[in-house]
Amino acid sequence: MSRIISDDILQATRMTEDELQNQVKRYNTMSKIVQEITADGLHLSKELIEQFGWREGTRLVLEISNRTVSIIPQDLTAEDIEEIASSFLLAKVGDAIGIKKPQKKGDKWFVDVILPHSEKYLGVLVYTDDGVVISDESDKISKIIEKANEN
Repeated sequence: MSRIISDDILQATRMTEDELQNQVKRYNTMSKIVQEITADGLHLSKELIEQFGWREGTRLVLEISNRTVSIIPQDLTAEDIEEIASSFLLAKVGDAIGIKKPQKKGDKWFVDVILPHSEKYLGVLVYTDDGVVISDESDKISKIIEKANEN
């Protein structure tokens, strides 16, 4: 019976089964974390913070509604995205690659990857508002390296 309902839902929403499974996974990733307020205030451990992909210096906004508090990263600046992209490329490619100033278009950041000495365009990295690289929309690292090595 649940399979019939699922098929009806798939048809009604026009989602593929993979899309539905991904949606379910996303909703099931919510977790509850219990923290204690001490005399020093509320402390979130470095390990906990890193689970969210946040790092030292990340600015957070606390949204308070009734008895609920949501912690959301503040919109990143071009300088923040530049630092994230530079660190990503350094780890993946090395220091021979450079970037141009990130450009915000809608809710995404676009970072042109270049060879610094010639300004040769090698590709683009696309990031979300909160600094997560969007792999499907970014050029593959292997292609960036290949272009960098062309004469």
